[in-house]
Amino acid sequence: MIGKHLTVPHRFVCVTDDVPAMEAAGIEAFPIWAAPQFEAKQNYWLHNFVRLGLFDPEIGGKIGERLFSIDLDAIVRRNIDHLVSDPAPFRIMSMLNRTQLQGGMFLIEPGALTPNPWRMLTESDVVERSRRNKWIGSDQAVLSELFYRDVQRGRWPVFNEGHGVAINALDIPRDWAVFFRTGARKPWHTSRPEWAEYYKQSGRALGEKPPVEEQFTPQKRGPYCVNDWRERRAIR
Repeated sequence: MIGKHLTVPHRFVCVTDDVPAMEAAGIEAFPIWAAPQFEAKQNYWLHNFVRLGLFDPEIGGKIGERLFSIDLDAIVRRNIDHLVSDPAPFRIMSMLNRTQLQGGMFLIEPGALTPNPWRMLTESDVVERSRRNKWIGSDQAVLSELFYRDVQRGRWPVFNEGHGVAINALDIPRDWAVFFRTGARKPWHTSRPEWAEYYKQSGRALGEKPPVEEQFTPQKRGPYCVNDWRERRAIR
């Protein structure tokens, strides 16, 4: 999908624990790195702290000087040049109807951010603070704890609905460019309204084994799902 809808010169690199399989499929691959382990806070949240390594020059910098990270299970259906054209060293998804940052898509020049979120995992209590302040998830909870205020103040540009980005929409906007499903819900599930677009854009046949196996229980609403910014500010 990226190859079809991104015309800006780029390399497509898959960070994976199975480099030979990716290379056999003709995909450039980079071996995934070890990440600090933390006790799972919610059994239906992904443990994605490893993704923060892209922010570090010693890890992400070995892949490239400027990285556009996007979930492999997202749907891309039209040109996304506008998402990578901003010269800012950091840009992240921050939806208008959500009160935290989303880690499914971001631009980063490794080493450009202070504090460095990867090093903060082991050099500070940022994970504990992110949980205490009720940010949702793992990597995106840390990013929200460190940078949400700066994003809200306009220091860093964002991706949101105005740029054709959609998350879990019941009625998918007609002009969307990139669509994300959270948790165990996947766009290739035929119970989802976007499934036909997924198969169309991916080139897979209906019923073909999906690229990622479902391993998590369905996401539930819980005490850590804080959507009202006034409630969030009161908690913080």
